[in-house]
Amino acid sequence: MKPIELLPEDIHAAVKKLGSFVNCSEAELMRIYKLALEHTHQRALENIPARNAMHREVISVSASTSLADVKALLTEHHISGMPVVDEEKRVIGVVSERDLLFKLENPAFFTLRDRVRHLFGDDSAHRKAHASNLTELMSTPPVTVSDETSLGQVATLLLERKINRVPVVDEADKLIGIISRADLVRVLHQQQESD
Repeated sequence: MKPIELLPEDIHAAVKKLGSFVNCSEAELMRIYKLALEHTHQRALENIPARNAMHREVISVSASTSLADVKALLTEHHISGMPVVDEEKRVIGVVSERDLLFKLENPAFFTLRDRVRHLFGDDSAHRKAHASNLTELMSTPPVTVSDETSLGQVATLLLERKINRVPVVDEADKLIGIISRADLVRVLHQQQESD
């Protein structure tokens, strides 16, 4: 991977992020430099397509998979979630450790958002707590990206949706890969190592 070049636009973005122009001390200049470097990494992620960071071998399950088998697969493969696919390998949902924690019916796992939704008739958390099969437990509709989606967009999606992974699909919505937060951290680390 080629080294990231610090451009004037990165310095401009860093100064803008500070909210004002500063009479630069060493500490302020160092802060500007760090913000500018952060901007270069964000800019670099915008130029990397998802296909360059995704895992192509994906552990997935079908909607008919038992909850016991889902738990076993998550444990065996040391993953925190996986796509649920139909017969044509189209992603129809995602199941995660968080979904399984609802099965414990511990109110501590219900966020304020879950409780507010319950009050207004959206019982997704409580439905998951009483799910008897994967169709009732999995999160739907699935959040997916294409293999051309930039890693910058993937990072934004993961952060905004508060999810740990996103399936990568082709034009027919068929599963072709997966990207996790750890994959993005790996790419950022590789960029930093090459600087």
